[in-house]
Amino acid sequence: MDSENKVTLLCFDGALHFDAVLHRESGAWWGEVPTLPGCFSSGDTIREVEEDTVKAVELHLTGLLKRRLEEDAANARKRAVRKTSRQRPSRRIAAPVPSFA
Repeated sequence: MDSENKVTLLCFDGALHFDAVLHRESGAWWGEVPTLPGCFSSGDTIREVEEDTVKAVELHLTGLLKRRLEEDAANARKRAVRKTSRQRPSRRIAAPVPSFA
């Protein structure tokens, strides 16, 4: 018999809470997190799918954060290049060198 269970998952040692839907179809379990499109897991038991869904959420969020940090670093490099290319070269005036003859 197919069934559906709604649960709240505690991720990152309880720091974040996510609602998940755990489905039972044809004797197997799979879970999804509606607020994180593409975040799924599967398992043979409900306990296994709960644990795997927590891991899937943590991996999903870690990947999103890593990508965001990489994008921010790339944008900062682009801004630095644009800023330095707009700066005028500084004028340097040569001072006379004293002679000690």
